[in-house]
Amino acid sequence: MHRNIKIAIIANTRDEFENASDISNIIYNDNPSKKSIDYLLSEIRCLGFESFFFGGIEELITACKEKKEYQNTLFFNLSDGLTQPSRKGQAAFLLEILGVPYIGSDPFTRLMTANKSYTKQFLCSQEITSPNGHIIRSLNDFSQYDIEYPIMIKPNNEGSSIGITQESVAFDFTSAVYYLNKLLNKFDEILIEQYIEGYDITNLVIGNSDSFLVSEVIISSLNGKTYFDKEVLGIKEKATGVRKQFLGEEILQKNQIEYIKKMSNKIFKCLNLKDYARFDYRLNNKQLYFLEASPNPVLSETSELGLISLKRQTPARLYLEAVINSAVLRINTK
Repeated sequence: MHRNIKIAIIANTRDEFENASDISNIIYNDNPSKKSIDYLLSEIRCLGFESFFFGGIEELITACKEKKEYQNTLFFNLSDGLTQPSRKGQAAFLLEILGVPYIGSDPFTRLMTANKSYTKQFLCSQEITSPNGHIIRSLNDFSQYDIEYPIMIKPNNEGSSIGITQESVAFDFTSAVYYLNKLLNKFDEILIEQYIEGYDITNLVIGNSDSFLVSEVIISSLNGKTYFDKEVLGIKEKATGVRKQFLGEEILQKNQIEYIKKMSNKIFKCLNLKDYARFDYRLNNKQLYFLEASPNPVLSETSELGLISLKRQTPARLYLEAVINSAVLRINTK
């Protein structure tokens, strides 16, 4: 690859937004921290690229208004937008208006995957198994359904485990109504779905549908447990770091790992994802259940990227290089 390409990072930083966690004064939400951006810039520069922080949505709007041009620049879209309901697609739309090449999935895919329920419905049509669920917009909606407990209750359009706590797992009608009412005061759409016991699985994939370069299966533990029968990984567990993660091969069998990777490859293609993505599952002895897909997973020293780098004893920059290479190859073969 030509190292004279400039890499411009697009993001609005975490400290620009409200703290989504009420258990710590440290700001936590689904936007990258300034520390994470500095980390990525440093790693990318170690590859020999000129790299800089461009800014977020406001800077992109200004660039579009002024019809700015950027020669030999590849934009790395880490943005989850501002605060509007369709924020996940904002940066990608603006990058397309600006007419510049960018790393990451297109606006439609970002908006599609932001809606957990729609994503599950579409993938169900592609014979991919996920927990049975319903969208709740009011408590009256909830009373219509005959459901089997326990159930999982979470916002339909949020990432980073926002709105998820141990109370999200309801074992009866009373506890379900209590937490639904709590979430409906903050979010417009709530997804209720069958609670699936099993291993909590994440699969980070780098590449594109014609060539997957990296696929790492990761398993999480909480309080020493890797097989969850009532637990969830909520915002508290992620924000405070009590969740522990391991490479899948440390706990799972080889055939299980290969099946997870095969399923992720299929979903990657079905959703038309680009360059990199993360998939979340629950796995038990009966089935692998798809939970959600992220076209913009956090890339930082403390995310899955950092874990893989540490466990594989491979510099994070080499995984970032794989992301960049995937984007360049995709763009050059259009």
